[in-house]
Amino acid sequence: MLTRTELIDSRFFMVFLAVMVALGPMSVDAYLPAMANIADYFNTDITVVNLTMSSFLIGNGIGQFFGGALSDQMGRKTIGLIGLIIFLISTLFIIQADSVAAIQVFRLTQALGSGFTSVICLAQVRDLYPKEEVMRRYANVMLIMLVAPLLAPMIGAVLVQYGWQSIFAFLGFWGLAVLIVYLFLIPETIQEKATTFSVKELFSGYLHVIKYQSNGRYLASQFILFGGVSSGIFMSFLTNSALIYMEYFSVSEFQFALIFGAHALMLMVGNRLAVKLADYFPGLKVLRMINLLQLSLTTLLLLLTVLNLHTLWSVLLFTLLIMSVNGAINPTSSGLFIVHFDKNAGAASSLKTTFIFVVGAIVGGLSAVLSDGELLPIFAIMMICSMIARAILLGIKPE
Repeated sequence: MLTRTELIDSRFFMVFLAVMVALGPMSVDAYLPAMANIADYFNTDITVVNLTMSSFLIGNGIGQFFGGALSDQMGRKTIGLIGLIIFLISTLFIIQADSVAAIQVFRLTQALGSGFTSVICLAQVRDLYPKEEVMRRYANVMLIMLVAPLLAPMIGAVLVQYGWQSIFAFLGFWGLAVLIVYLFLIPETIQEKATTFSVKELFSGYLHVIKYQSNGRYLASQFILFGGVSSGIFMSFLTNSALIYMEYFSVSEFQFALIFGAHALMLMVGNRLAVKLADYFPGLKVLRMINLLQLSLTTLLLLLTVLNLHTLWSVLLFTLLIMSVNGAINPTSSGLFIVHFDKNAGAASSLKTTFIFVVGAIVGGLSAVLSDGELLPIFAIMMICSMIARAILLGIKPE
């Protein structure tokens, strides 16, 4: 078992956190190339299978809502191990599922487990490192984590040849490996945790975060709202990516895997861009610049679609650029938010990530239902989310 000091100085811990938090994205992205196969397997429409994505996002949101605050009391490691066990059991049931409805249920519980494991990541970074290092450390975790969506669709495209169940078998082995490493090598990071569990304390942590003010404004709530609405852009694309490229533009499973991998690569590019910009500009100014770029890109993409000028290559170019902006927004926004919390870092992480996944699930599901095989509703929702995020961000004042 590593000591706390060894953990702080270890690059291994950053890699481990990335691998653990990547369990959620991997569970989503490796699954995408199999959606059409699952629809054929159960003799149903792909839009029905698409809704299992929203089920996963909702489950992840629930897990993250309770997981972070519970970890403030019970410890990060306890919650992480519980989450991994729930994930593994649910994955086994998905492999044995005999209907899309069964997958829907167990994807939700699987996501509940992955939500527990991912939400403690940001809190653990805050546990170990001083405020001035948090954004950079978290960005590094996110950079490594983004290797998962880069490789996941290709892994899924290969494994689906052996049946869609093989993808979930792979996820099960991933979760088991993380569980073993966490159990035997990683110590508890929180220094002060409650000796007894208290429901009152659980919700008082949330209340403290929501009521947190700076310059007379509810700063934490503003960042939470901004993160949630911004996530609607990413989740709309993620939920409908198979429809956009495989159904609308008729690319093959392998081509889709390459396209999706390119989007993951652009998330990584945006991540590095955010870190570099933070060396020269205040974090809030960086966030405003990249958000303005996001609004411009989503507006232009919608305009191309309205004018019926969109092609595979134009849509690909704009979605790639939009993903790079998203890659810059997440670590910047999270870093600016979490540094305001110490004792309630778990509750703060819970509220922010929960809102991201719940809003993302709702917006992504809405875009899937409204699209009916067309791109215009998807891109319209992405642009609307950009506009709302801009309005929220303009209300956040520099400290």
